[in-house]
Amino acid sequence: MVDYKSTRLDTAKSIGAMPVDFTKDGPVEQIIKMIVSNPGITCSKLPGEEKMGGVMNDIDVVGYQARDRKDNSKENPTRS
Repeated sequence: MVDYKSTRLDTAKSIGAMPVDFTKDGPVEQIIKMIVSNPGITCSKLPGEEKMGGVMNDIDVVGYQARDRKDNSKENPTRS
């Protein structure tokens, strides 16, 4: 899960997701490093899949809609 809020990242980790804090480093680099260093992922790939270095699945659940219209640096997930 890619985010910057430690509470959400901690929750993601607690349910088995791989947390990525995009404020600490580039998320792509962090994801690739996690994939390469995890034998459970690298060993489970089918022949030919080893060439695919990115994520296997993704879900975009919020997006820009959670940003406050007046101050984009703040969240406002209840705005309509």
